Amino acid sequence: MFRRSVSILLFPGILLGALGLTLLGTEIGLARGVVVFAVVTAAIIAIAVAERLIPYRVEWNEPRGDVRTDTIHMLVNQLGVGRLFEAIALGALVELSLQLTDAFGRELWPSGWPLPLQLAVVIVVTDLPRYWLHRLSHEVPLLWRFHAIHHSTERLYWLNAGRFHPLDELAHTLPVVVPLVLLGAGPEVQALYFVHSGVHGMFQHANIDVRLGPLNWIWPMAELHRWHHARRLEDAAANFGNNVALWDLVFGTWRMPAEQVRHDGVGLADRELPRHFWGQVAAPFRWDRQDAA
Repeated sequence: MFRRSVSILLFPGILLGALGLTLLGTEIGLARGVVVFAVVTAAIIAIAVAERLIPYRVEWNEPRGDVRTDTIHMLVNQLGVGRLFEAIALGALVELSLQLTDAFGRELWPSGWPLPLQLAVVIVVTDLPRYWLHRLSHEVPLLWRFHAIHHSTERLYWLNAGRFHPLDELAHTLPVVVPLVLLGAGPEVQALYFVHSGVHGMFQHANIDVRLGPLNWIWPMAELHRWHHARRLEDAAANFGNNVALWDLVFGTWRMPAEQVRHDGVGLADRELPRHFWGQVAAPFRWDRQDAA
């Protein structure tokens, strides 16, 4: 009974707690980056502990030579790619946002709306282009070369939420950052979005026996996302949503069979990619040579 209760309440409890702490941090004047880092770090600790207490699969808690690689991916993508984008393009986007505001004669972002509603708008609006980019990354061979890095993991646990080729990560960052900055979304809603995205993304991949029931129609959580990582391609071609299940429902790709992903496991069925970071970074550019071999 206790385990089942934790399985049901853990994700919504941690997510709501994280969003509440984010609001508190921004209200007392802390910088957005500091708040997001502190709250997501606290969530990581809770998720890592939960993986040990109520694992979905006990064997997925055993490292397979992947922790170092996944750690490098997480650091490069979260610290490197984001900072590079800010250095190159953020200033130009802010300037363009100011020009758009002047042209329309009013703020483009509904900053007077309640923050929960603003957060919902950000999630729904940014997840539409991310849905299609994600889906096309599975359907277009050239894009799949890069996205396959994310699917090369042979177990799901919180840290491989950050396993992305840097170019794939950059492509999935653009549909979020560009509209947020262009429309002039405030630091509070930006912080809420990035905390929601970080906590949800790690829970999506976490080796935790979560059971959300009807909430799976709102959040594409681990019960759905495990199918997206299934080795069989026909199983994996579903559940492309990042932060909300809405667009999977609209476009007919929402899937949660009664059985769980156990027999074939997760990973790539038709290709074995390098296990180290630099080999994975180079893999998309050596794709044809791997096929020839």
